[in-house]
Amino acid sequence: MRIGLIFCVLFFAGCAARPTVTEHQCRAGDWHTIGYRDSRQGLPSTQLLRHQEACGEYGIYLAREDYMAGWNDGLAEYCTSDNGFTLGRRGANHQSLCTSDDFTLAYQDGRRLYEENREVTLMQREIDGVEQRLVNIRQELIGATTAQLAPDLTTQHRIRLLAKVESLYTERTRLKSSLPRLEVDFQDSEDRLQALSQSLAYAYESEPR
Repeated sequence: MRIGLIFCVLFFAGCAARPTVTEHQCRAGDWHTIGYRDSRQGLPSTQLLRHQEACGEYGIYLAREDYMAGWNDGLAEYCTSDNGFTLGRRGANHQSLCTSDDFTLAYQDGRRLYEENREVTLMQREIDGVEQRLVNIRQELIGATTAQLAPDLTTQHRIRLLAKVESLYTERTRLKSSLPRLEVDFQDSEDRLQALSQSLAYAYESEPR
């Protein structure tokens, strides 16, 4: 038990200490590109401290001015309304790097679309689950009914089979009665998703649907 705990601690410590840049990147010194890449990925400018820590292992110091110039260039592209919408639509979280209202509102629009998509998907899974359960119940009813025909069936076993059959019929009735409501709710959710998607298409025409 103790050995396993020690292994887990060392494993996660190793993950936390994983360098953010390679030795080759440190020696190449293209800090403008690395800064640009970081901000385009939504990473804060404090990421340069982790890079410096990694490069410090090789006695190399990064060019802070180059890094920040690249980071600011990337940030200008990251904080566009189109990217905000894309991040929201994917359900991605983002660092609070962008202060513009355009980015924030676009992210919220994308997030609404993501939530509506997610609701439709969950409802479809629920309906599929109910329909699959009804198929399983049918098979279980056939099995339980056939089992009652066994000539050597004991009284106790027969009672249990009858109780199972009754329970299965009750469950089947409940599930069948729930399907119409689920299908109506699913259609309503799909209609909302379609309406929202169409309304946002005009604002974000460059974003593929």
